[in-house]
Amino acid sequence: RYPPEFERFTPACHSAELSTCSEQEINNAYDNAILYTDYFLSQVIALLKANTPQFETAMLYVSDHGES
Repeated sequence: RYPPEFERFTPACHSAELSTCSEQEINNAYDNAILYTDYFLSQVIALLKANTPQFETAMLYVSDHGES
């Protein structure tokens, strides 16, 4: 899932029923999700770096393998 402003690859699948989407739509939805995840993690890292002088910071990112 990703916010609409991160839908850079189109057309993208918006259905939980993947059988209703083309392979290209599924791949584009995946690419959009990766784009958003990359942005989100960069924001978290920036926040941690900004607070490192005041606090001991750490981040643990555990990814799901994404199998449907």
